[in-house]
Amino acid sequence: MGLSSQSGIHHRFAQLQLCQRSAECLTLAQERKQYEDSVNAYRDIINAIRTAEKKKFAKGRAKGKAEGIAEGMAKGEKAAKVKIAANLLSLGVPMKTIMQASGLSEEEIKNYCCPVKLLQAVFYI
Repeated sequence: MGLSSQSGIHHRFAQLQLCQRSAECLTLAQERKQYEDSVNAYRDIINAIRTAEKKKFAKGRAKGKAEGIAEGMAKGEKAAKVKIAANLLSLGVPMKTIMQASGLSEEEIKNYCCPVKLLQAVFYI
């Protein structure tokens, strides 16, 4: 074997090593890509969960707010009716007329004709 054939073998061996390193680099690059894809998928899932939680929280808060407003309105309407009924009662208007005008029952009117009960009804004490 001549010198040129040995250097050719060494050259070929160097090329094979280079190819092998390239293959290893390619495998590492592919593994890294898979890892990054899995991390991104995980982050997407976490973000989807957080978004759903935020929407659910907002929906619950809106529902609670609407219920609170409705409850407040009902209490305010009741207090107004009681106040009007008490005023009519103090003016000597017949009970039947007060019941018709206020929508309150006779029992409700009697319960709130006392000034302390009237204050409780109006100011929610």
